[in-house]
Amino acid sequence: MSLNNNNVMTDYDEIRSIRVRYSSLVNYSYVIYRAFTSLLFSIIVIRRLPPTEYGLFTFIIAFIGFFIPVNSLWNFWAFRFYARGRYGLSFAAFTLTIIYSIIGFMMIYSLLFLSFQVYLYGVIAGLIFTGQSLYLYFQSILYAKKPYLVAYISMVGETFRVLSAYMFVVVLKLGVIGALASLVIVFLLDNLLALFFLARLSGLPRPVFSREDIVVLFKNAYIPFIQMINQQIKTSIERLFTTLFTSSTLFSAYLGVSYVSRSFIFGRGSFARSLSSRLLRSGSRSDVEDVFRILVIITFLVGGGFITYSRTVLSIFRREYLNAQILLILYTIAALIDVFAGFFSSISTALEKADLRFSGSELRKTVLFKNPFHVFLANISYISAGAVAFMFMYVVLGIRNIVFLLIPFPIAYIIAYIPLLVIFYHRSIEKIQYSVPWREVIASIIGVTCFSIFGFVTGYSNIVVKSIYRDYIYVLIMAGYSLAIYFVVLYLLSPWFRGFVRRVLEEII
Repeated sequence: MSLNNNNVMTDYDEIRSIRVRYSSLVNYSYVIYRAFTSLLFSIIVIRRLPPTEYGLFTFIIAFIGFFIPVNSLWNFWAFRFYARGRYGLSFAAFTLTIIYSIIGFMMIYSLLFLSFQVYLYGVIAGLIFTGQSLYLYFQSILYAKKPYLVAYISMVGETFRVLSAYMFVVVLKLGVIGALASLVIVFLLDNLLALFFLARLSGLPRPVFSREDIVVLFKNAYIPFIQMINQQIKTSIERLFTTLFTSSTLFSAYLGVSYVSRSFIFGRGSFARSLSSRLLRSGSRSDVEDVFRILVIITFLVGGGFITYSRTVLSIFRREYLNAQILLILYTIAALIDVFAGFFSSISTALEKADLRFSGSELRKTVLFKNPFHVFLANISYISAGAVAFMFMYVVLGIRNIVFLLIPFPIAYIIAYIPLLVIFYHRSIEKIQYSVPWREVIASIIGVTCFSIFGFVTGYSNIVVKSIYRDYIYVLIMAGYSLAIYFVVLYLLSPWFRGFVRRVLEEII
């Protein structure tokens, strides 16, 4: 172990144990797995709960979600400081988590009891909040120690979410209480597994009430607060504005299906967290380039697939959404730009060491503040431009076509994020010199082009799913052929990918 020039504690054995490439792939696999388990969970709950009870369930979950983002105000720093050996500050964040969990539990219980006069709603919702808050903290520490463990734990939790929902809702017929109780089971299991792994890694936190450390966390909280606002803008504002302005929930429904590709593409957090955990300790050009290659290969595949088979994807929900095809395509393009801008941003922020020496307002001149603030400006710009265009078409021109009214939002999103992509790329290059993997970029584009041509020629891109049970075989065939074409092209054109496949096979065999 040694101390580098930036006062970051460096344990080279620990750095190697992060396994940044493996962690990136495993954590992205969890993103895909969670998408499917979420679908199964939704099917169980929606089909077994009457509309009134399902509405109550979603209200309680949304109510809990109102309190959860506050945890990011200190978990952001817990991850950064723990990765660099500043354990006191990370454990102070654990103290804040415990305090906030208690306060949040009491607030949620009281408000739900006053609203529904059923004490079980408040108790179970409070337990969900407490469990999720604790796991979010443990997750930040695990990301700093061994990122791939987060995927292992979360996959187990997601599996039990579906199984417990089936047991409580379908078998025991417990209704809303059963659906909520299944989430209590999930977070209980997540926390037990997290504690088990942290104990084995000698990473168990202890409550430390250090006034100095807690003051630092509060002084620095404005940076993750901006990030929290950015997340809320991208996930909620468009739906809230269009619904409130028109008094119609159809706009929210169309935006919801148009966002579907973002859930898969925004799995880039899996790559950014794993790479950041390494870069926070010691910068490595090869790590950046390899994770960059993996990000390019996966996001181009996913983005290209959603664009090529957008009609099929939308038909899985309802055939009424087929006219939202252009929205899905535009939001997919915007998400691709966003994901690479975020990747470049994560490189520069991970390599920023100013927070080891300064705190509070002194960090405003660093990328820790500049990057999320510039994202905030881009978000405000695209939302404002989209809203003005929406109101002009709706009020002045009298247009009522939902898709046409919504198109300005993704277009403005794309335009606003292109400058961010360029700015964040240059900031990352200033921190560490690395090369853009152009060979993998070109190979991925050719691969997407090949399976897109295949989809159009064979007619697979025009498949409309009328019955999931009857038509799923066509979707599987379409996906299988597309994946095969993409990876064959990649294997032929990318020496790095050939070497990567060879190393994976050697490990397996």
